[in-house]
Amino acid sequence: MKIKSFFISLTIVLSVLSTDVSAQLFVNGRNVNVLDSAQVIELTAVNNLIHRVSKNANWYDVDYGQSTFDDNLFKYQITDSSNNMIKFGNTIQVVNFIISKGWEVLNVVYFYTPASRGSDGVPYYKYIFKKIK
Repeated sequence: MKIKSFFISLTIVLSVLSTDVSAQLFVNGRNVNVLDSAQVIELTAVNNLIHRVSKNANWYDVDYGQSTFDDNLFKYQITDSSNNMIKFGNTIQVVNFIISKGWEVLNVVYFYTPASRGSDGVPYYKYIFKKIK
């Protein structure tokens, strides 16, 4: 009977630990999943064609309602707990990663910024995610 209790307890502990580890979405080193104020997040991503042309440019941004804002779009990146940026090959990899961390897609919007100053317009996607309780 004691062995059975031990294995049940061990199973519960391991399931709790694995849930906590997998439900950690870090943006610039900050775990967004534990923030009460971050019930909804927004992923803004440049169209994949633009990303492929400019491999070194940051091409997505995550907004969780952080209080700081500046004109440096694509500053807020998904990282690990040590603030090392996680690299993704395309937008769907980012979307799938966020979903795997305990979020669900609520809405997707496609928009196109108009051409200006001799440059072509830029296509973007905005994904709205809601934290799964």
